Amino acid sequence: MKTRKPLRRIGARGKRNFIKDQEWRLEVMKRDRGRCVLCGVKAQHAHHIYGKQANPHLRHVLANGAALCAFCHNEAHRCVNHVRWLLLNKKSDEEKLSLLEAKIPE
Repeated sequence: MKTRKPLRRIGARGKRNFIKDQEWRLEVMKRDRGRCVLCGVKAQHAHHIYGKQANPHLRHVLANGAALCAFCHNEAHRCVNHVRWLLLNKKSDEEKLSLLEAKIPE
Protein backbone atom coordinates (compact mmCIF):
# COMPACT_ATOMS: atom_id res chain seq x y z
CA MET A 1 0.00 0.00 0.00
CA LYS A 2 1.32 3.44 -0.97
CA THR A 3 1.87 5.86 1.90
CA ARG A 4 1.11 9.52 1.51
CA LYS A 5 3.25 12.36 2.70
CA PRO A 6 1.55 14.36 5.45
CA LEU A 7 0.18 17.69 4.29
CA ARG A 8 2.57 20.52 4.99
CA ARG A 9 1.12 23.59 6.63
CA ILE A 10 1.90 26.86 4.96
CA GLY A 11 3.10 29.46 7.43
CA ALA A 12 2.53 33.19 7.14
CA ARG A 13 5.67 33.64 5.02
CA GLY A 14 4.66 30.84 2.66
CA LYS A 15 1.20 32.32 2.29
CA ARG A 16 2.66 35.74 1.46
CA ASN A 17 4.93 34.18 -1.18
CA PHE A 18 1.99 32.24 -2.62
CA ILE A 19 -0.04 35.44 -2.98
CA LYS A 20 2.92 37.30 -4.50
CA ASP A 21 3.49 34.34 -6.88
CA GLN A 22 -0.12 34.52 -8.04
CA GLU A 23 0.08 38.28 -8.53
CA TRP A 24 3.37 37.88 -10.45
CA ARG A 25 1.82 35.17 -12.64
CA LEU A 26 -1.18 37.37 -13.48
CA GLU A 27 1.06 40.34 -14.31
CA VAL A 28 3.24 38.19 -16.62
CA MET A 29 0.16 36.82 -18.40
CA LYS A 30 -1.33 40.32 -18.70
CA ARG A 31 1.91 41.79 -20.07
CA ASP A 32 2.26 38.99 -22.66
CA ARG A 33 -1.48 39.15 -23.47
CA GLY A 34 -2.02 35.50 -22.52
CA ARG A 35 0.05 34.28 -25.47
CA CYS A 36 3.21 32.19 -25.52
CA VAL A 37 6.12 34.53 -26.24
CA LEU A 38 7.89 31.82 -28.27
CA CYS A 39 5.16 30.38 -30.51
CA GLY A 40 2.11 32.63 -30.04
CA VAL A 41 -0.49 30.06 -28.92
CA LYS A 42 -2.52 30.42 -25.70
CA ALA A 43 -0.17 30.42 -22.70
CA GLN A 44 -0.77 28.21 -19.66
CA HIS A 45 2.40 28.90 -17.66
CA ALA A 46 4.27 31.92 -16.31
CA HIS A 47 7.90 30.81 -16.51
CA HIS A 48 10.86 32.22 -14.55
CA ILE A 49 13.69 32.89 -17.02
CA TYR A 50 16.21 32.68 -14.20
CA GLY A 51 15.08 30.00 -11.74
CA LYS A 52 13.61 31.14 -8.44
CA GLN A 53 15.61 28.61 -6.41
CA ALA A 54 19.01 29.78 -7.66
CA ASN A 55 17.94 33.45 -7.86
CA PRO A 56 15.38 34.06 -5.09
CA HIS A 57 15.81 37.86 -5.40
CA LEU A 58 14.37 37.60 -8.96
CA ARG A 59 11.34 35.55 -7.91
CA HIS A 60 8.83 38.40 -8.27
CA VAL A 61 10.64 40.59 -10.82
CA LEU A 62 8.29 41.00 -13.78
CA ALA A 63 11.15 41.15 -16.32
CA ASN A 64 12.20 37.65 -15.18
CA GLY A 65 8.90 36.16 -16.39
CA ALA A 66 7.58 34.90 -19.69
CA ALA A 67 4.19 33.46 -20.62
CA LEU A 68 4.63 30.03 -22.24
CA CYS A 69 2.37 27.32 -23.65
CA ALA A 70 2.70 23.81 -22.20
CA PHE A 71 4.99 22.58 -25.00
CA CYS A 72 7.39 25.55 -24.82
CA HIS A 73 7.36 25.38 -21.01
CA ASN A 74 8.48 21.73 -21.15
CA GLU A 75 11.17 22.68 -23.66
CA ALA A 76 12.28 25.51 -21.37
CA HIS A 77 12.95 23.01 -18.60
CA ARG A 78 14.54 20.50 -20.99
CA CYS A 79 17.04 22.84 -22.69
CA VAL A 80 17.42 25.63 -20.17
CA ASN A 81 20.23 27.71 -21.71
CA HIS A 82 18.85 27.68 -25.26
CA VAL A 83 15.35 28.73 -24.23
CA ARG A 84 16.73 31.34 -21.80
CA TRP A 85 18.65 32.85 -24.73
CA LEU A 86 15.49 32.86 -26.88
CA LEU A 87 13.42 34.46 -24.11
CA LEU A 88 15.99 37.14 -23.37
CA ASN A 89 16.16 38.08 -27.04
CA LYS A 90 12.38 38.64 -27.03
CA LYS A 91 12.70 41.24 -24.24
CA SER A 92 12.81 44.99 -24.83
CA ASP A 93 15.99 46.88 -23.92
CA GLU A 94 14.31 48.40 -20.85
CA GLU A 95 13.27 44.96 -19.59
CA LYS A 96 16.77 43.57 -20.15
CA LEU A 97 18.25 46.50 -18.23
CA SER A 98 15.83 46.11 -15.29
CA LEU A 99 16.53 42.36 -15.18
CA LEU A 100 20.27 42.97 -15.22
CA GLU A 101 19.96 45.51 -12.39
CA ALA A 102 17.82 43.11 -10.36
CA LYS A 103 20.21 40.21 -11.00
CA ILE A 104 23.09 41.99 -9.27
CA PRO A 105 22.30 41.77 -5.53
CA GLU A 106 23.44 44.74 -3.48
